[in-house]
Amino acid sequence: MSWENIIKQQERTFIITGVDWDMSIESDETDEAVLLWMVNSVTAKELDIVENDDKEDIEDELSSWISDSTGWLHSGFTWHEVTADGKKVEW
Repeated sequence: MSWENIIKQQERTFIITGVDWDMSIESDETDEAVLLWMVNSVTAKELDIVENDDKEDIEDELSSWISDSTGWLHSGFTWHEVTADGKKVEW
């Protein structure tokens, strides 16, 4: 999914483009959902992020969302925002 596809939503959206998964937990199985989770998006509305939230607030919400969505912990991620009018914002 490219950020250009998100423009059609006309809603503030956050795009996660890479996740460093915490694979320190030993498992006999590799969760397929984690392997397939390469690029994902979530709206500000879905995370209850408001306009005046700062970078730290946004990253905390995104971090929780990543772990809640996959069931896996991570040690970091890359992301950017696409505004409601379609502009890409690097934080």
